[in-house]
Amino acid sequence: MKNLPHLSPSGKRPVEVLVVGNTHTTLTAFSPNPTLAKAVRTDELAACAEDLLRARPDPSADLVVVSVVPPIEPTIASIFPGATFLAAEAAPIDIAYLDPSTLGPDRIANALAARALFGAPVLTVDCGTATTFTAVDSDGRLAGGAIAVGLGTARDALAARGARLPTVDLAVLPPGPATDTRSALQIGLVHGHAGLIQHLCKLLAPATPILLTGGWSALLAPLIPRSRRVEHLTALGGKVYHDAR
Repeated sequence: MKNLPHLSPSGKRPVEVLVVGNTHTTLTAFSPNPTLAKAVRTDELAACAEDLLRARPDPSADLVVVSVVPPIEPTIASIFPGATFLAAEAAPIDIAYLDPSTLGPDRIANALAARALFGAPVLTVDCGTATTFTAVDSDGRLAGGAIAVGLGTARDALAARGARLPTVDLAVLPPGPATDTRSALQIGLVHGHAGLIQHLCKLLAPATPILLTGGWSALLAPLIPRSRRVEHLTALGGKVYHDAR
């Protein structure tokens, strides 16, 4: 979070944010900068309930949940009674989606945080299980975006469906023709995904500031010109949602 503008103090009650992704779930507190309190695998969330409860820095703080996994939400509600789930109809931003209820809460949170921190227009790219693009236009409206396969998901799919293709650790290799299969996969996946991101950013919102977040953003950010990596962007959006209520 170096050199990031700060969110204005809200005078609201303290808040913690639970971000429930397809792969990982994170609990973030604010003091005032975002601090990761706990991370667990989403498919182990129910079994880790006690760990999550113990990890809360302030159990009396409000809790906002940003979830993209609807089937697990009843479990979360039972673990954290009184938690507020981020919902499109209550979000303090105009949404251009034809049916805003189908828009992922994580993308709404990313748009809220990006607009609060950097103004508008701005484009967020969340590099997780999927790579999602969310544009905020010059009027501050969530204008839409795009969804592409995530970097790790693409790697795993190739290994699962290609009989001679191994699962590889993803790393940035020097550009140029690869001379072995593992390197060929690494170059094709990582540099190819960076090219995908650059192309879609140009297509969706040319000359707009780009914010990268998500699990693969640290690997990809050096390959994306005009981009800035922001950790905890989705959790920050949950805080913006809370403070606007």
